Amino acid sequence: MVALSVAALVAAVGGAGNLFDMKYIIGVLAIVLGTVLIIKTEWFVQNFGPSAWAEEHMGTSGGSRLLYKLIGLAIIFIAMLGITGMLGNVILGTFGKLFGL
Repeated sequence: MVALSVAALVAAVGGAGNLFDMKYIIGVLAIVLGTVLIIKTEWFVQNFGPSAWAEEHMGTSGGSRLLYKLIGLAIIFIAMLGITGMLGNVILGTFGKLFGL
């Protein structure tokens, strides 16, 4: 059922054979996930628990909440880089010299 829905969504966006459009769908889904992570931080803390590392190193009593918000912001930033086509260049620019690229 889910595969059928994804196939229908891909077909509606620009054709089932064009995987280039999938970066937009995945990017929008990642932005929604990051936004939910930022807005519903308290729900995530209650259901997944606080992070002892974040509470110790983030400098506030709400270190876990700050960590969840930063993770959500990072997801949004990486998704935007992926949608615009800049993600590959950023990864190569950051890690390319480590691997001789």
